[in-house]
Formats: sequence, C-alpha cells, structure tokens
Amino acid sequence: MSDYSVPMQAFWLDWASNNPSSSSWDWSRDAAQVAMLQLAAARCTERGDCRLELFSNSPVWWMLLNHNPSGSASGLSDNLQPWNQANHSWYMTAVAAHARDVWGVDFSSIELFNEPAAEWWRSDGTQEGCHFDRGTQAAVLATLPAALQHFGLNGSLRVAASDESYVDMALATWQALGPDAQAVIDQVRE
Repeated sequence: MSDYSVPMQAFWLDWASNNPSSSSWDWSRDAAQVAMLQLAAARCTERGDCRLELFSNSPVWWMLLNHNPSGSASGLSDNLQPWNQANHSWYMTAVAAHARDVWGVDFSSIELFNEPAAEWWRSDGTQEGCHFDRGTQAAVLATLPAALQHFGLNGSLRVAASDESYVDMALATWQALGPDAQAVIDQVRE
C-alpha cells in the first residue's frame, strides 16, 4: 500500500502561541517529507529552471469549524473559523520563513488556497481540501502582507491565488476578490 496520500502533519500544534519558537510549534514533525522537500529544492537549484511554491490544501485542523481538513459537511460552506483567517496566513508564512532559514529551501511563491471555490471538499472525503467563499478568500489575503512583513518575506515571496479547478472559476474568483485583494496577488493560478 502506498503512503503518498497521507497528508503532511502541521507544525503549529495549537493556538496557545503564534511564536514559531514556542512549544506550540514542533518543527521535527514529518521529517521524511521535509527531507523530500530538501531533495526537490536541491534538484531545482541544480537544474536552475524551476520554482518552488508553498501551497495549502486546507488550513490546520484546529483552525477549522469542524476540525476536519477534508472539508465542511456540505462542501458548500467555509470551514475556516473566521477568527483564524489571520492565523492561516501566519502559519503558511512561518513555514516559508522556517524553510528558508533552517531547511535551506527558498520558495518563490506562496498560495493559501487550493481549489477554494470547489464544492467537493466534504468532511466525508479522503483528501485534504477546504472551500473558501470568495469574500473569505479576500479577507484571508488581506492578512497576508502583515505576515510576510513580519517574517521578512515581503518582496521575495510572490503571492499566488486562487488555484481554481477551471479557467472560468479562476476568472470568477479574480473578479469577485475586488481591488484590495487583487493588489496582494502577484500571479493568478488555474
């Protein structure tokens, strides 16, 4: 049986502290996937023709309304707790900074959502995923610049959004995000 469907464990364990040096964080988790990431980054550097993107299928389980990283019950509603919107940006940015500073991995871009408008991310699913209404995407994106600034990644880490499943979904999301969220985004994904 293959082990590739097992999701990467979260490094931020609980909401007690957002300080990545605190006991609320465990950077030793999932060492095998970190080693694979380092090998991929080394190969990318050797080839010189590729870029690495840090992306999220779902926020960390404890940030979710139902604590299930496969999605909401219906797949039609946001699963990210509104009070954790900034935490999702913070977590992803902290991982990018740690990867750069400790693992020697430089990501070229960061993407907070994967197929966010999709309605198939349900709690009875077998893969990580999270539906984000377009207004929620805009609200989360609004929290990203402060996190990038805090970790010294503004200007060096491009922001990608929103990695939709289809071109028409990507266009509808882009148009619905509005100018403030659009100003945060450096590249559009589909």
